Amino acid sequence: MLGALQQRIDMQSEFADRLMSSISKGVGRLVDADLDEASTRLKALQTQEQLTMQSLQIANANAEILMQLFRASAASHSEKDRTCIGAGAARPPEAASGLVRCTA
Repeated sequence: MLGALQQRIDMQSEFADRLMSSISKGVGRLVDADLDEASTRLKALQTQEQLTMQSLQIANANAEILMQLFRASAASHSEKDRTCIGAGAARPPEAASGLVRCTA
C-alpha cells in the first residue's frame, strides 16, 4: 500500500514538473513573440520617420529652388527696366506694373 502511494506521488510530481516546464516554454515563446512584434513595430516607425525626414528635405529643397527662380526672374525684370530707363527710351505706362517690357 505504501509502495503504491509512493509511486502515485512520484507520478504526480513528475507530471507537475513536466507541466511547469511546458508552461515555462510556452511563456518564453510568448515573450519572444511579443519582443519580435515590438521590434518589428519599432523598425517600421523608424523607417517611417526616415521617410518623413527625406520628404521634408525634398520639399524644402524644391521650395528653395522655386524661390531662387523667382528671385532670378525678379532680378532679370529689374535689370531690363534699369537698362530701358538708362538708355533714355520711353516707357509705356503699362511697363510700370512690370507686366510689359519697354524697348530701347
